[in-house]
Amino acid sequence: MRHFLILAVILAFATCSKESATYYEYNGATITRIDRGNKIYFYYGRFDNENFPETFVKAEYSGFNSGIHAYMIFFPNGRVRISPAGGLFKKNGADSLLSLYEFNDNYLLNAWLDSIRGNFNNTVELSDGLKFEEEINRESHSKVKVSYP
Repeated sequence: MRHFLILAVILAFATCSKESATYYEYNGATITRIDRGNKIYFYYGRFDNENFPETFVKAEYSGFNSGIHAYMIFFPNGRVRISPAGGLFKKNGADSLLSLYEFNDNYLLNAWLDSIRGNFNNTVELSDGLKFEEEINRESHSKVKVSYP
């Protein structure tokens, strides 16, 4: 019984997560990322836990051994596109500056990745693990400025 209580307390702390904001900036466009446990929200513009717009992209993952994987591409006209590679992504609202684009076939995703490999420039790789995300984007020479919490 005692071990069960200790396990329950550890799980309670593990499932409670602090909300954090990450900012992605490139060529005058900013995306705010808010992590809320296994849900991650992306908003066009810079926000700090208040007055979020109704348009956003939500990424969600479940379980201890799952996560998200995607690419965020900044375009010269200020538009930003998120292209998922893993996890469940959904767009809410009609803002045309932030879009969600899923490759119809893994072959197309892989061909696009091969074309930018090692030279991301206007692209940043997204992960539920921010430390991993930071490392992979540094190695890929992303020019997107990211302010991690």
